[in-house]
Amino acid sequence: MATIQVPAASGESRDSSVIDFSFNFSAATADLEIVLIAPDGSKAWSDEWQGMNLKADSSSHLIPADMEGEWNLAIIGEATKSTFFARWKVSSANSGL
Repeated sequence: MATIQVPAASGESRDSSVIDFSFNFSAATADLEIVLIAPDGSKAWSDEWQGMNLKADSSSHLIPADMEGEWNLAIIGEATKSTFFARWKVSSANSGL
């Protein structure tokens, strides 16, 4: 669904980054998982959705992004009449999000 580019750490402290994201989701029916996949293929975060007439406005999720490269936000599964909208930003872990 989306690719989030995390830059290499910079500066003397070599701080890692943080991905700050939230999303809106709705579906008539769903049996799926929303997943944030790290560059090494591991799941950094996930949320399962099953049922009918689902609607969510998620709060902000702060995910440590300790690897540079492409992080992928994906939906695995099935849904009918669905909408999905995500917002994110990548910041230094010490930037005071």
